[in-house]
Amino acid sequence: MVPEMTESLVSIIIPCFNSEATIRTTLDNCLQQTHSNIEVLVIDDQSTDASYSIVLSIARSESRVVLIANETKGVQNARNLGLDKAQGEFIKFLDSDDVMDLDLIEKQVQLIRDSPASVVNSRWAKFSENLDECSPECQPCDK
Repeated sequence: MVPEMTESLVSIIIPCFNSEATIRTTLDNCLQQTHSNIEVLVIDDQSTDASYSIVLSIARSESRVVLIANETKGVQNARNLGLDKAQGEFIKFLDSDDVMDLDLIEKQVQLIRDSPASVVNSRWAKFSENLDECSPECQPCDK
């Protein structure tokens, strides 16, 4: 999908450490967002598994994915490096095992445009290995 010229750029920052089992699903989910004007900054935190090569292969074929090697290990350092490199008007933090509703970023951008809010959050749920099965302990993040 080609982004409309009026869509704000959203930078999605994803720290990644040894996430070979989940990072492809997370990136696919980001790239399928209805708000398509995104850059996905994956900050590899010195992974020792195949995470780096998985992200690199995706980044080679998808210009919206940028792989950055983190020289200073630690998730907060990875997030800060992502903030330094981000070009977006809005920032979205995501973990390397997260997925979102496909219209989440679109809705969040619209919400922040329609109100004076400077921070937007959303509910979360825990899933089993089968992403279609939400655990009964689902809790909103604002409780």
